[in-house]
Parts: sequence; structure tokens; C-alpha cells
Amino acid sequence: MSEGKNRKMNVKQISERLNKENVKKGFEYIRRNGVSRFWTLAKAKAFPAGKSYKEWYEEHCPTKEELMRQREVEFSVQPLISIVVPTYQTPIPFLKDMIDSVRKQSYEKWELCIADGSLNGDENDTKVIRVREELNRYSMEDKRIKVVYLEENQGIAENTNQALALATGEYIGLFDHDDMLTPDALYEIVKAINDYDYDVLYTDEDKISENSHDYKKPVFKPDYSPELLCANNYITHFFVAKKSIVDRLEGFRKEYDGSQDYDFIFRCVELAKKVGHVSKVLYHWRMHGGSVAGDPTSKMYAYDAGKKAIQSHYERVGIQANVEHMERLGLYHTEYKMIKQPLISVIIYGEDDEKKKRCSEWFKRKDYSNLEILASAGISVEEINALAEKARGSYLFFVSENLESVERDALQQMAGVLQIQNVGAVSGKVIGRKHTVEDVGVVFRTNGDLCKANYGIGDCDYGDMFRAKVMSNYSILSLNCFMTQKNTFEELGRFNKHFSLSFAAADYCLKLRMHGKRCVMQASTVWESKGSMKTDIINDEERERFYKEWQEVLRMGDSYYNSNYAKQGALYILE
Repeated sequence: MSEGKNRKMNVKQISERLNKENVKKGFEYIRRNGVSRFWTLAKAKAFPAGKSYKEWYEEHCPTKEELMRQREVEFSVQPLISIVVPTYQTPIPFLKDMIDSVRKQSYEKWELCIADGSLNGDENDTKVIRVREELNRYSMEDKRIKVVYLEENQGIAENTNQALALATGEYIGLFDHDDMLTPDALYEIVKAINDYDYDVLYTDEDKISENSHDYKKPVFKPDYSPELLCANNYITHFFVAKKSIVDRLEGFRKEYDGSQDYDFIFRCVELAKKVGHVSKVLYHWRMHGGSVAGDPTSKMYAYDAGKKAIQSHYERVGIQANVEHMERLGLYHTEYKMIKQPLISVIIYGEDDEKKKRCSEWFKRKDYSNLEILASAGISVEEINALAEKARGSYLFFVSENLESVERDALQQMAGVLQIQNVGAVSGKVIGRKHTVEDVGVVFRTNGDLCKANYGIGDCDYGDMFRAKVMSNYSILSLNCFMTQKNTFEELGRFNKHFSLSFAAADYCLKLRMHGKRCVMQASTVWESKGSMKTDIINDEERERFYKEWQEVLRMGDSYYNSNYAKQGALYILE
């Protein structure tokens, strides 16, 4: 692409972003983080590589011809999809958009189950009359649209239960009364069900403006990430579950009103054997003054209910933890209670004896007392393996000589995560001397390249999907500050001595994956680099060896890096 064309695109993208909402956000960012960090962020936002979302969306919308072809497809499994919607005095334009978006589906085996709770004591209220006139008209025109009129508004959870009572399909889809589906949404859902027989599944989404003309703020999600779900309801829309699972839940619970879907999703995935993700934008979440999408503080009760939903999930699955709100509403931090305080073997690696001594002293001053400290003579994998073999701890913590954590209880936080069933490794976020992110997880590319996620963003920035601030899953973690169980480490044959540190860590993490274990980035546990990070030199020969070892996994793509993002070059941009 020519330099002139790049400039033209950048000016266009800047003009699209320069609005009252973003100016207000900019001043608030400066107030909290200072001008220097704001300027770093602004340059990254104003001069992004890749396409704007508007351009990308226009290119990826299904054409009329594609929708026609989809209508002709005969799947071997053709489930009836019951879409449940509680309506409440829905603005008529939004109501029409919502219903019409379902009627335009290229997969036509659906039913729309609506429970209208608009009546609030006055039958002559014009809002009530207009909503019910529209619903009557639609239900008369299309017998797939079922409507029940409630005598009073029972709250969103109970209203949704009334809509759910109308459902007869094999799968249940959750839909808000002012949102929209793309015309290929159900087709893509059914295609995924045929390909993988998912019990529950979800899609990517974006926001739609109040006038229904602008699509913005896409949410390109990772595949199912249990730890991320406990930090943020990233699944949200469009969520579909087998009715056989839904029937076991006894409906939505009114004590979670505002986050009743979050609670519902937790209970569904707890029962599901296979959780799927359709990596396509199939849902438009409406932005307007009264919606959470438009103004997060408009429904504070919803965030309190979300916190309660996470806490209840932990209690059901037997995890002892406390959930707290984070500064940004809708994000949650979990402090895991240590069932016991196991011996942790801290293995400090590096080549500077003074730095290793300083690092060792730092650990001795912190809250976690049941530990032993070992130091390697260098950064070779064989030396590190030898120390791990001698270690007496049930947990091994590998850490660079340059790191110190800003939290006194850093080891306890990380060890707490490692107690969770099927978690095989945990790491923390590393911040450099210039207050930028040096390590918050690793993404692998299909050619074997390893890329640092959210690298170089400011330490106060949230990164893609908020994952630079919250707990989430990654396929690969680096060895900068890396904790794993010793018995697992021994069972998997330790680090592969034929790799340097970077690829040895990647190899170990992929072995964990093959054994059904997850890697967790605890980004709220922050480690600061006190010097230049010593890294091993990666050469083409080693990359090729890693690729040959893991080519079947690599070709499938990184589960936690959305497939819509660029396959080469910078991460998190659209091609």
C-alpha cells in the first residue's frame, strides 16, 4: 500500500473517531494517567495499521447471492431454533428492526418467542398500545412469531422465563428487544452445530447506533476462555444453548436481574460438554442512552448482579474465592483463597549475580513464607531443568532476575489460580521501565512465530478484550514469571532441552493443552522489570524445528486469538 493511500486512510479514520464521546474519554484518560501516556495511546489509535472496522464490515457482509445459496443448503441436522425475547415498552423502530432481523434469516427453521411486559398499570398507555399493536401485526403475518402478553412487568428474568415457556425448539437463543441479528446468524449457528455438535455456542458481535446506520466497536472474541468469563461477560451475545441443558436450569433467576444472562451462561457452560465459538460478527448490540452499551453507569445494579453471578459460579464448582469490582464497570477481579500454603520453589534465572541476589531478597520480604529460593548460573534450559529437578516444592515458579512484583501477595495470587482444576500454568503481567507492557501472554501464528500479546501498550491500557488488565487464558505463556505444578512438570518431561527459553516455554504450554490443561494470564498480578530483559536469540532453524513438532496444532490457529485478525504482522488489526 502506498504512503499516500495510508495517509488518506489515517485522516479518514481520525475524523471518524473525533467525536464528543471520544474527546470526553480523552480528557478523562489524561486526568488519570497523564499527558505522556495519553499521547502514546493516541498515536497507536490514530495511526493504526490495517483497515477500519467500517471497511472490514462492508467487505464481510453476506451478499444477496450468498444468502440465497445459504437458503438452499440442506443440513443433515436441522434444529428448530427458539429465539426468546422479553420486550418492555420497546421503541417501535427498535422493535421492528429486531423482529425483521429474525424474519430475514437465511436459515428459516426458527421461532421467535416474545413475552411482552410493557403493561405497567395503565392499559391506555400509548407506549403499551403501540408495542402490542405491532406485536399483534407481526404474529398474524408470521406464525413462527409467538407472543404472550403479561398482565404486569415481572422484571427481565421472569419476563424471559415467560418467553422461554413458549419455546419448543432443540436450541434456545437469547435476544434483547432492541438488538439485531445479521441475516446469516442462524445459518452460521446451525453450520457449527452440524460440524461439531456443540452443546452451547456464542458468536462475535458489534455495536449498532441508535439510527441503525453505523456499526462500530466490534468484539472479536477468543474461543471459550473459562478464566476470562470469570472476569468479564465476554460471551454476552449471541448465545445459543441446547434446550435439554436449558430445561435443567429451571429458568432465569430474578435475583440476578440485570445480569441474568451472565448467571444463565455460567450455569449452561457448567453443564456443557462442548462450548463453541463462531468467529463471525452475527449480532448487533444497540447503543442508546438507556442501554448498558451506551452508558455503563445507567444500570449499576446489573454490575452488582454480575459480581454475584461469578461468586455463585465459584460456589457451585467448589472454588473458594472472593469477587471484587474493578475500576472499569463490568470487569471483575478474583482473589482465590489458598486451601493450604504449599511449598513454592522459586527458580531465579539470569547471568548477573547481583541481580539474582536482589531478586532473592525481594522474595524473602514478601508475605508468602513457605518457599525455597534457587538460582541458576545462566539462562540455558538444561540448567533450569536441573534446578527444577532438585526443587522440593509442589509448585515451581520460574522468574527472571530482573523482576519484582508491585504486590506483596503476588505468589499467593498466582498459586491460588493454580489450584483450579485443569489449570496447568499461570503467569503475571510484566511492565517495563517506560511504563509499557512487556509481557501479558503469547500468541502463536500458523507458521510457528511467537508474538507478544498487547506488547508496548501503556501499563494503564486495557488491551484487546481487556486482557491486559484481567485474568484470561492464553495458549502460551512466557517464562518471565511462570508457575506450574512440579508433578505436572515432571509428567510432561520438563522443558525441552533442544529449545531455547522462548520455544521451551511454548512447547511446554502446548503439551499442557494436549493434556487438557489451561494456561492462565493473571494480568492483575503485575511484575516490574528493573533492567533490560535478557532474552534468548531465536533463529529460523529453531522456529522450523518448533513448527515441525507442533504443525498440526499450529495450523488450527491460536484458540485465544480471533481468526478475523491479521494472520501476519501486528496483532489485533483487520486485514
